[in-house]
Amino acid sequence: VTASSGAEAAVEKVTFLGVETAPVPEVLAEHLGIERDFGLAVRTVAPDSPASGVLQKNDVLRKLDDQLLVDSRQLSVL
Repeated sequence: VTASSGAEAAVEKVTFLGVETAPVPEVLAEHLGIERDFGLAVRTVAPDSPASGVLQKNDVLRKLDDQLLVDSRQLSVL
């Protein structure tokens, strides 16, 4: 992100995975035999994103590196 105000603008580096996630629905957690409040279900995968071709709708993300995933907001700060 840059601005052209004549002065050097701060550039913020952000990570873009290209997925929208939600808590794992109870029925899916039961079907998979996983804890209900643990993991994130993939809702959508953006075309041409880093996740495209790797993840698909209804995949369940349980960990990213050493971080247990329990809230969709975690992916925006990891």
